[in-house]
Amino acid sequence: MPADFSGTWTNTKMEGWADLLEALKVDKSKVPADLKVTEAITQSGDTITIVTTNNKDPSARKEVTITVGSNFTETLVGQPFECTTAWESDKLVLTGVGGKGKSTRELVGGQMLVTIQIGSAVAKTWFSKQ
Repeated sequence: MPADFSGTWTNTKMEGWADLLEALKVDKSKVPADLKVTEAITQSGDTITIVTTNNKDPSARKEVTITVGSNFTETLVGQPFECTTAWESDKLVLTGVGGKGKSTRELVGGQMLVTIQIGSAVAKTWFSKQ
């Protein structure tokens, strides 16, 4: 059964982002070390809306709606990432079209874990529910 990601989540831990940014050819100095991301998620069946904000730029609000089972274009660090979407057990999986990477979203021990892989670079971000 798919997980229900509904709620407001704030990141508490990030790892591997330096390698991911390097793989994406993005200057690491563009991402503040003390960046806090908040995701407000509403979910109804296979339709998931994610509103993302951060503590550094209140105007950088991003809203996306994903319909699981359909193709979707995500922007990752300013670059478009076209992907297919699917449930794999209770994980939401976005797989890059043409083998360009993968993103998973899952609930682990009461936290939401988002894992992004581009080539051999893997970044993980843990979120706690508010």
